[in-house]
Amino acid sequence: MMLKQLPHVLIIFLGLAVPAAAQDCAQANTQADMNRCAGEAFMQADAALNAAYADLRRELENEAERQTLLTKAQRAWLALRDAECDFKTVESRGGSVHPLLVQQCRTELTARRTGELQAHAACVQADNSACLAR
Repeated sequence: MMLKQLPHVLIIFLGLAVPAAAQDCAQANTQADMNRCAGEAFMQADAALNAAYADLRRELENEAERQTLLTKAQRAWLALRDAECDFKTVESRGGSVHPLLVQQCRTELTARRTGELQAHAACVQADNSACLAR
């Protein structure tokens, strides 16, 4: 094959891969598809987490110390989430189901944290710092 034709072959190959990636996750029946779908769910949860974190940081824009403490807390939480999921899924390590279980764990914990950050933002918006202590 001539090198000049290679980009066209790659474009055709990549075009064939897109429909497989667009498969409905509700009908995923192979481990690879379930792992991919769990990864996609985690990416959505992570995007929501990042949005909630950014919103809370904006609410604290005039409070440098609280912003710094929030950043410190969020970094520690991310490490805790990952360590917790490693702990919970250690038995499946090396198996084909392991990525699915890790992503499900991370998705669940991330969704909870998103709710916590949203609650913190509501407290700040309400100017009710007492509710942050809950």
